[in-house]
Amino acid sequence: PRRAPPMALQAIKVLRKAARRCVGLVLKGAPPEPEEEVVLLLKSLKLNKGHLLQIYDVFHFLKQTEDEEVIVVDATWVEPESVRRLIKDRRKWVLKLLTRLLDLGGCKEEVTWNNYLWIFLRFCSLNRVELAQALFLLIQAEVASPTVHYIDSVQLREFYNFYQACPVPAFNTQGVNFDKLPMTRFYASDFVELTQRFECLMNPLVDLQRVIQSHVPSKDFWDQAEGQLFCRKISFDFFVMGTSRLHLRGEPAFRETCDMLLPDALGAIPINLEQWVLRTSHCRGGKGLRQVSVWGEQPPPEVIDQIKQRLAEEAEQARLAREERDEAAKLAAAMVRRRFAVALQGSLVASPAYEGEEQAAEAALVEGTLPAEGTLLAQRQGPEGGTPGLPRAAWTPPDGRGTRGASAGTTSTAVQPLGATTAPAGALRAPGADASGNAKQVTFAGVASPASGAKHGPGGKTGGNGRASGPPPPPPEPAVVIDANALSLYAATLDEGGTGPMDELPPAWMKGATICPAPQLPGWGCVPKARTLGRTGESWGHGQHCELDESEW
Repeated sequence: PRRAPPMALQAIKVLRKAARRCVGLVLKGAPPEPEEEVVLLLKSLKLNKGHLLQIYDVFHFLKQTEDEEVIVVDATWVEPESVRRLIKDRRKWVLKLLTRLLDLGGCKEEVTWNNYLWIFLRFCSLNRVELAQALFLLIQAEVASPTVHYIDSVQLREFYNFYQACPVPAFNTQGVNFDKLPMTRFYASDFVELTQRFECLMNPLVDLQRVIQSHVPSKDFWDQAEGQLFCRKISFDFFVMGTSRLHLRGEPAFRETCDMLLPDALGAIPINLEQWVLRTSHCRGGKGLRQVSVWGEQPPPEVIDQIKQRLAEEAEQARLAREERDEAAKLAAAMVRRRFAVALQGSLVASPAYEGEEQAAEAALVEGTLPAEGTLLAQRQGPEGGTPGLPRAAWTPPDGRGTRGASAGTTSTAVQPLGATTAPAGALRAPGADASGNAKQVTFAGVASPASGAKHGPGGKTGGNGRASGPPPPPPEPAVVIDANALSLYAATLDEGGTGPMDELPPAWMKGATICPAPQLPGWGCVPKARTLGRTGESWGHGQHCELDESEW
């Protein structure tokens, strides 16, 4: 049988998937009945059956995505990999936190309906101080800390190195250096204060909480929900359902401290310098950190933002300066090409024989393949009197031996610049050259070309015609052509934001005068002398000067 085309197979696959989803919505059962412990949690958070149905719809969808070929009626458990589908944005930066959260709840292989409700409802109900305690536990699980009551600076640096180059500004921890902090061990209370001051350390977990709140059941519910009366203490069994530990007096409260936040807010005066050096002896070769603030040499978040802004401005200024240099280089190259074009047009003789050469020169100017200046000058020379670019004395008429092998009636004008070989094909020909390209052998600046077979004449120091061949004076430099339009455009677009005042401003006549007289204080004792202001009477044709005496000040 003939196989169906790929497009038809894809369309059939999409239709079958849509049909299964429709059937699954019809055949989907009611949410499973949660356990008694979960029911008490739902009542404490004031979640009704409508909210429970919204949570189950998301849970059923996660179960359906595990196998598209099977129609799921009742969803009682999902795989941990399926829970990751809840995160759509910034998954790379919060995914490991979600994995460790499920591990703290004891869901490494599967997530049941009761565990799904218990873990995520407890997590969504945390405030910022409780979130910082939960992050403390997640970091310990991620770095596999051998201690359970504190985290050292090495473990924190290992965990947050992942966020050093994070493109999300709220997650980026580039400005936090744990080696500049005065403590090497951070207990739960110290870590909470650290995360409250440097919010970028806790923002990934806050973002994960907001994402889960949007599915369990919605953000509006948690924005309007009543908070706890006190900050709870988050321990390792906080997210475990059915724990064997029982608190007779209810959930314990978290003992907050302000050992660092209070001095940071009100200002601190260092008193016990020996204790400070002892705590920070691991830095600066045993000298300890400088007491810039409570946080040692670590700059506060406000200064970090200013540093980042300054670095961004410097990078932008460097980019603008680089673009300005590129534009100036392009303008200079355009002016050089224009100068050579004007010099080329002024030195060539207007004749039909140069039409092809002019077109070739214009094409070379457009393509940017214009030959060097010395080559152009040498190619434009002729034995009948030279050109303005090279004096007549620089040319030596050929002798008989210099044109050995050439016919007596042949006249050649091939030109060789200093240190150059024969002229390339298609080069400009001087006036008097024939169409075949044969030319007389000449020398440039008194040096014989390699192809001329240069030999001295009978006199030993002169050529065959008896004319001295001493070194001629150097050729004059070509005149610089100034393009007023190009310079005007460049001056109009020049960035003068960082330049100082020019020496020409203000003009000389304005430096000794003011717009209005300065206020005179009584008894000041420093009366200015009379000074001529504006034009004098002689310049206007009158005999009196416009002067001010001391009584008018």
